[in-house]
Amino acid sequence: ITSGVWSGTAVAIQKGGTGLSVTGTANQVLTSTGSGTLTWTTPSSGSGGTHTIGESYGGGKVFYVTTDGLHGLIAETQDQSSSCTWYNAQDIISTTANHSAAGKLFTDWRLPTKYELNLLYLQKVAGTVGGFTNINYWSSTEFSETSQRCQDFNTGNSSYYTIKSYSNSVRAIRAF
Repeated sequence: ITSGVWSGTAVAIQKGGTGLSVTGTANQVLTSTGSGTLTWTTPSSGSGGTHTIGESYGGGKVFYVTTDGLHGLIAETQDQSSSCTWYNAQDIISTTANHSAAGKLFTDWRLPTKYELNLLYLQKVAGTVGGFTNINYWSSTEFSETSQRCQDFNTGNSSYYTIKSYSNSVRAIRAF
C-alpha cells in the first residue's frame, strides 16, 4: 500500500503486517508479549508514559516536567554533601556511597544550573521535594573565575555567588 487507508482484514506478520485487525487508540503503543504476539497497550506512568512533579522515578523525585510530560528533571532524595567546595562537588556526586539506595542505580547525576536550582527550591517550598537544609546549595553556573552561583535554601535568594573554595551543600539532579 503506497497511499490511502487500508480497509481490509489483518495483514499477517509473515507478509509484513502486525497480525492485528484493530488499531490502537491515542497514547497506545504496539508491544510484544515475548512469544511473538503483538498487542496494543497503554503505558503506565514511569514506564514510558507521562510523568508528574512529585513522582518517585529514576532514582529520586521529579521536580520539573516538560509540557508533554515525557521529559524533565529528577532530584536525589538526599544531599550528597552538607559541606564541600565547588571544586570537589562533582567528585562527591559521582561517589555512589553519597546517594540514596534508588539513586545508587544511576551514574549520570550532576550539579543543577542556577535556573534548575531555583526550580528545585520552589519544589522544596511546595513540599514536593524534601530533605534540604536551610543553607546554600551549589549550582553549576559560574559567576566569575573564582566564584560560583549558589542559592540560599532558607530565604530562597537565588542571586548569591560564593567563592569556589568555600563550603556549601550539594544536591544532585539528572534528566530523563
